[in-house]
Amino acid sequence: MTALSWPFREIGEPMMWWVHDGWNWWAWLVMSLSMVAFWAVVAWAVVAVLRRSRSHDVRSPDARAILDERFTRGEIDEDEYRARREMLRRVGRPSMSDSMQ
Repeated sequence: MTALSWPFREIGEPMMWWVHDGWNWWAWLVMSLSMVAFWAVVAWAVVAVLRRSRSHDVRSPDARAILDERFTRGEIDEDEYRARREMLRRVGRPSMSDSMQ
């Protein structure tokens, strides 16, 4: 055998195709299912990342907004509303409502 003929058999067939006529039906099936599974995992990962990023965008109402709602519904009177609003200002946590005023 010469250096140029080593990958070929006597009949001129490449060694990589040594399994009769190429891949069997089950090899094609396994490869196809593996590809489908791979892309399913990729799609699942993309959906999971998108859902997680959206869930962090939702803001819960801040303390000032809750206080305003309770006053509007009549759960607390005006004196209690003003006292609690002042207490929230002293804590120093700005609320979304303060930035709009």
